Amino acid sequence: MAEAAIDVHYNKLLDWLLDRKKVPDTWMYRIRDLNKRKQDAIDQLPDIDALKDLKNSAPASIDYFKCARIREILTSEKKEENKAKGFFAAALASASAFARTDKVMQEWKEILKAYESEGLLLAEAAKKLVQNANFEIPYQAKVIKRSQDQIDELHKKEAEYRKAAVEADEHYEEMKKKYGITSSNITTDLKKSTDQLPQLLNDVGEKCMSSTIKAAVEYYQAYVAFVEGADDALASEEGKEVAGDKTVRVTPVLARVCEEGNTEMEMEAAADMVVAEGEGSGAALSIDWGDFVVEGGEGEVEAAAPSAGMTGFSMEMSVEGEEGGSEKKDESEDAGAALGGFGAFSAALAEAEAENGVEETANVNIDWGDFGVETKEEVEKVPSTMLENADIRTDFLNDCAELRSFLTARIHEMSGDEGMGAVMRMASAPQLLRDTPVERLQAQLDDINKVVSMLNAEDVQRLLLIRSSQRYVDNLVDSLLSMESQSSSLLARAEAAVAKRGELQERIGKANPILESLRKETKELKEKIEEEMSKILDGRQVRIMGEVAKM
Repeated sequence: MAEAAIDVHYNKLLDWLLDRKKVPDTWMYRIRDLNKRKQDAIDQLPDIDALKDLKNSAPASIDYFKCARIREILTSEKKEENKAKGFFAAALASASAFARTDKVMQEWKEILKAYESEGLLLAEAAKKLVQNANFEIPYQAKVIKRSQDQIDELHKKEAEYRKAAVEADEHYEEMKKKYGITSSNITTDLKKSTDQLPQLLNDVGEKCMSSTIKAAVEYYQAYVAFVEGADDALASEEGKEVAGDKTVRVTPVLARVCEEGNTEMEMEAAADMVVAEGEGSGAALSIDWGDFVVEGGEGEVEAAAPSAGMTGFSMEMSVEGEEGGSEKKDESEDAGAALGGFGAFSAALAEAEAENGVEETANVNIDWGDFGVETKEEVEKVPSTMLENADIRTDFLNDCAELRSFLTARIHEMSGDEGMGAVMRMASAPQLLRDTPVERLQAQLDDINKVVSMLNAEDVQRLLLIRSSQRYVDNLVDSLLSMESQSSSLLARAEAAVAKRGELQERIGKANPILESLRKETKELKEKIEEEMSKILDGRQVRIMGEVAKM
């Protein structure tokens, strides 16, 4: 009856051999000594094609089975060489050449004998089997799988980048259309787009001139006048003084736009309006300084008002006091300090007194320069219509908000539970207040909301910013240029993904042959180990189990 086969897991193979003393405990040191001998033997190998790859290999990579292969190649090469030369030619060959070849073959024979006699071939083969099964093969398989996963991901990224590039191009074209960009000069096109702003603001003015909004303003005016009149009557009854001339004027800017529309303002009026609002520009500046006297110590300073509207003007001051000389100078300095912003003037006055020796009175001419007078170009920058002026536009919106709040409250008052009471309280009110129904007030409120929406529309606000803010224009230009370059950037990323995918494909192409070679080598190594172990176990069958059995 045949003995049962011996099953050994490949991970336990080396331990199995060591436990049964089939391999010496010092096998690693002996393998190291053999590697040194193999290095010397490799250096002596002849230059033939069959040994080219083995000759360039490291000694540690040449195991027992490769050593046996080298000896077979040398033996076969010698036989072939003898056949080619013939019997007599071989007999006449150099004795030294034969001696050299025999020495190389003998060296490899001794190396093989050392492997076999001490069981080193099984130890080395078992170690390499574990190395291939646990590390080399899984690593190459992992490289291939990871590279393939990255290739699949890069396919998706490339599609996303190209899709995003198309969307970026479409978005850029939409923004160009939205902002009216028709050429490569974005700044010029943006400035040119503001040409439509006056018409948009004129549309707001025309909407305000509708009968509905005019009626809303009149209704609000009448309501305020009625309430103010009632308060005055109550005050008269209580014996309080009431102003004789009391004109009620509500939402003045909105009322003017309702009457005249978004009218153009004369240049002089616009300039005066801008100066009054503190904008720092205008056609001319005329300030009535009046005559002021500043008392300082024992004297007083009288200043004649400067006249504006010309390039320069003179100011005459007199200093009166009981004493002259240095005392007058001190008093003038005190007066200059009291004048605050006219410190330079007091210094000039003191200098004139010192030079001229004037005790009582000193005349000083001061060139004020172009004080408060703007150039023609600056005057032309003043908005030409009411709603183009920022301050007037703000007042207009405030008036709209005021009227809207009033109408909302009035509608709520007339529509709620106290609606009848509100009607009774308005019995003595003017006919306009008594005859206007809630529905008409609601229509007026809707129109006011439309006016506010028209003025606060995105296009209008953007055009106003383009006209008034250079920083906004610069930011907008930078944003559009960024959009323009975004598509190119995304396409460049797509091309980079394609290039990376090619590199990964090349990596897979190199790893696949290595993996197949390792699998084949491991399978052959398993079979040879089983065969050698069977020899030392008197022919008993040996099976190496585990992952290597599935290769």
